[in-house]
Amino acid sequence: MNRNIPCSFLDILICWYSKNYAFVRWGNSVSQQFQVLASVKQGGVLSPILFSVFLNSIIICKIRTSGYGACIGSHYFGCLLYADDIMLVSHSVNVMQIILDICSEEAVSLDFTFNTKKSDAIRIGSRYKNDCVSLVLCGVQLQYVQQVKYLGVMLVSARSFIHSICHVKEKFYRCFNAMYCISRNAGPKCVNVQLLKSLCIPIILYSVEVFVPSVLRRCWLGGRKGIRPVKN
Repeated sequence: MNRNIPCSFLDILICWYSKNYAFVRWGNSVSQQFQVLASVKQGGVLSPILFSVFLNSIIICKIRTSGYGACIGSHYFGCLLYADDIMLVSHSVNVMQIILDICSEEAVSLDFTFNTKKSDAIRIGSRYKNDCVSLVLCGVQLQYVQQVKYLGVMLVSARSFIHSICHVKEKFYRCFNAMYCISRNAGPKCVNVQLLKSLCIPIILYSVEVFVPSVLRRCWLGGRKGIRPVKN
């Protein structure tokens, strides 16, 4: 209603979700029907939108209005969200704990839980190796890890903001070896080249528009200092 959605459309949603029933099938047996009182419909066209509205209203807006979290200029980056993958960013451990407390309070008030088993903490900065107090989410201590994957990108705990592509290279070689083992004798070489471009190259190029590889970065810096860049 705060987003000025027409009341007729809201009435339809209320009607749909108030009459949402399901049953469980196990082999040839079917359970009795039961009413689904939470979540959105799997595979529904509106489900991603409704889920985004839900998380944006209870998580992002709450954290942003609190004033805690990382900012770059006038832009707020304290809470990054894609579907159900949330990444919280702060400049100190104390601020991060305050943000986690806000998330815990919202989870209690709206009767849902965060998956603490899949939640980790990573430190980036000059004191990333020093001992630090534990962060707590919904009464569970989060584990500090050396690497954390977010949207397929492996972030590394280090003195500066860096990432790792080791898992990407392993996935690339697995895909190429599997493809080449099957298709090497199936036809002309152009078929293998086309399969390489369509199946394998996208894996190794994932997220390169965000991160500049260290080799290219060194070549670029070398070129600025008058050093001849590496051609390859």
